[in-house]
Amino acid sequence: PPVVSGIASEAVGGDTRPLAGIQIHLFISGDCPGPPGCRVDSGRQPFYTDDNGRYAAQVPRSRVFVSANVPGLQPCVASAAVNKDTTIDVQVVPPGASPTPPAAASPMITGLVYEMTPQGRKPLRGVDVWLEVGFDGYFVAGNQTDDAGRFFLCRVNAPVLMYVFLSGYQRVGAQSIPGTGDMSFEIELRR
Repeated sequence: PPVVSGIASEAVGGDTRPLAGIQIHLFISGDCPGPPGCRVDSGRQPFYTDDNGRYAAQVPRSRVFVSANVPGLQPCVASAAVNKDTTIDVQVVPPGASPTPPAAASPMITGLVYEMTPQGRKPLRGVDVWLEVGFDGYFVAGNQTDDAGRFFLCRVNAPVLMYVFLSGYQRVGAQSIPGTGDMSFEIELRR
């Protein structure tokens, strides 16, 4: 079977540092025998990074999503279709930091989250926007809106579902994202 390996790192002030001894989750989704469209979602397989932030795991030929189990944000999807040894790096941003899109960020999901007030649109800060895959809703990327109500999610290279939530507002969920190109959204939250 092929091996998926990579480095888990944290972006701090424009620099990155490897994350040693953290738990990495692989979500493996592949074709299964049977009727067309049959899918097998094997769920989470935890692994740990070494002192250099590296992880490695044998996987079946499949679509693999990688996430780091640490506090903070993971604004970019870490995923690839695996049919040979493949590198999938995963990067997180520490809590309280303001992430910026990396140079190679496409396909990119961008948007504005707001509420309507008598004075017009009011951008909402700190709204959680995240992506999930699989029958059980496995987290693959997430970010928060900035002061202008804007967010981005990058490297969205596979079909996912997008959810939007802010405490005190109605949750917006299950927006299907095909993962084939850039997309932009304007999302109204209501109390």
